[in-house]
Amino acid sequence: MVSIARELSTWRVDVVTADGIEHEMDVALNGRRLVSEPRVEADDVEDRGEQQQVAQAARLGHLAAVRAALANTPGQVVDLELSSDDGRMEWEVQLIDDQQLQRSITVDSVSGDVLHNELDD
Repeated sequence: MVSIARELSTWRVDVVTADGIEHEMDVALNGRRLVSEPRVEADDVEDRGEQQQVAQAARLGHLAAVRAALANTPGQVVDLELSSDDGRMEWEVQLIDDQQLQRSITVDSVSGDVLHNELDD
């Protein structure tokens, strides 16, 4: 998985398969069923080499990244994305903290260290 974002009534999930192709799907908020069939867009097929490198570079999975972010700042996760920042793979975790403020927490995808914790505007 390379990203997950909470929509109004579903989670939008992007998964990169071993061949580097990104598949987008909607999952019920309880995580128990697919609401839509996986979709592949034309530009996702064109980006397969880049997507494959991104997925392979992350040693820390999405669940461990969420655990690290929540250990740093308790709250409710609303968005999670794996991306590259100056060649460093990072998980960007957006959450609503206990004071109902939205925060962006950056977790290193190799070490699991929290690199940044910022209040969103």
